[in-house]
Amino acid sequence: MTTTATASAEQDVDLKLRTMRLFWSQGYFVRRNVPVVESATRPQFTDIDVLGIRLDEEFNASYVVCECKSGITDGTRERLYSELADRLGIIAIPADQITELEKSYSIDSKRFVGPFCREYQKAETILNSLRQYSREIYEYVRIEYWSDPPHLQTFSLMAKCRDLLRVSNVDEENRVFHLAYIFSMLSVSVVRFARQVLFMPLSEREEVISLGLLGGRTSFLEKKELMRSFYGFMVAEIEKKYKSKYPVPERAFIESLVPPYTKYLVDLILRLCNEPRIAMLLPRMMDLLAFESVLKDGTVSGKDVAGAVQGVSMEDVVRVTKDFLVFAQRGGITNPYVEHVYEEALKRIRP
Repeated sequence: MTTTATASAEQDVDLKLRTMRLFWSQGYFVRRNVPVVESATRPQFTDIDVLGIRLDEEFNASYVVCECKSGITDGTRERLYSELADRLGIIAIPADQITELEKSYSIDSKRFVGPFCREYQKAETILNSLRQYSREIYEYVRIEYWSDPPHLQTFSLMAKCRDLLRVSNVDEENRVFHLAYIFSMLSVSVVRFARQVLFMPLSEREEVISLGLLGGRTSFLEKKELMRSFYGFMVAEIEKKYKSKYPVPERAFIESLVPPYTKYLVDLILRLCNEPRIAMLLPRMMDLLAFESVLKDGTVSGKDVAGAVQGVSMEDVVRVTKDFLVFAQRGGITNPYVEHVYEEALKRIRP
């Protein structure tokens, strides 16, 4: 999809925010200016103006990509663009049509919340500040995340959260927003990860989740064999050089391959699978908490969470959100201040 407008750079941003709001009203989790790179070692060569991800009741993810173009005038360039759009199945929507769609879907033209809030510059400033503390965390969260499968996103974001908690000299308010932003992305990955076990027998789910976190059974066995070989090497080297035994038993060494938070992830995913219609709203709730509560110190509206989904109880969404936050706490990716901020934020959710 492409939206067009004859406008300045500031109007371009407004068009992006309105497009995000339109997609959000249809149940999408939205992001702006998502970098597109050839590889982790190559520089960014473009970005996606607006990216939308919509999860359904079977945890399938559908995507919408939007380029918000401005300044296109009648002539050769516009005709070429129109021809290309037709060939690729791209829908071009003029800015005035966005206005009509907002009316059709009863969207409040003055309401900008969550990831499309008017405080977007403050959010960008805080997120970009992460680069000076840990470029590795920043580049994964903003760039590399998008090219990974759900299990690897989950594994990597858990590691990045723990790393972020250990970074010193970070303003604590900024750190909480960094974590909140990551939590919302992590919730997308966890719900998508749950897709692979949703239709499996209960007796098989735990093993599939545990092994899936490491890339599946084959990948796990390969890694386990490598760990066993490395353990044998370490035992031999210590015996040879120091005439002593390696202090860690082989079983404990190999079991360290499985992240310690795995059992909590299993518990969370099993809970999500019990209520898929509620669970699919988790990322949107986490995003609203990140922007409305953590960034703006405001309240979250249940209407903004549900979007196009009807008949969903906010009490149920809050309960699933608490399940996710319990997982975050047990998984070691929070601290007492983060927990306090979320505890207060949940108290301020309104219907």
